[in-house]
Amino acid sequence: MKTGKELVLSAIRLETTERVPWVPFVGCHGGSLIDVGADEYLKDADLIITGEGKIDDQTSHGKTISGVTRLGNEQNIPVIAFAGSVTITDTKNKLGISKYYSISSDDISIEKSIANASTLLKNKVKTVFQKNYTNN
Repeated sequence: MKTGKELVLSAIRLETTERVPWVPFVGCHGGSLIDVGADEYLKDADLIITGEGKIDDQTSHGKTISGVTRLGNEQNIPVIAFAGSVTITDTKNKLGISKYYSISSDDISIEKSIANASTLLKNKVKTVFQKNYTNN
């Protein structure tokens, strides 16, 4: 059985793998596994998915999401973002984010949102992809 790194490398090379490789938070840094930069690594991507704790007025000023979005925009790759909360509505215009989603809602306290972030994110991603990115 292959190690996690071997599975990821196989997937990057578009080889068939015995299971889906999962490396949390690898993002565009996956290119470093095969000695290529983020631009090269993302050149054939259909979609970039990114996240941030909060999408707000600071987002376009040096947060990681602004760099990821810049890479996507330069290569005409749509970027969707998931965040714990979204407090501004013109982020798409500032950053070029195709769509952004808050994983929380107004009826959940910030404490509950933080405590349940993993579940909230998983549920939101599942809902978004079922609704927008599958044929079901």
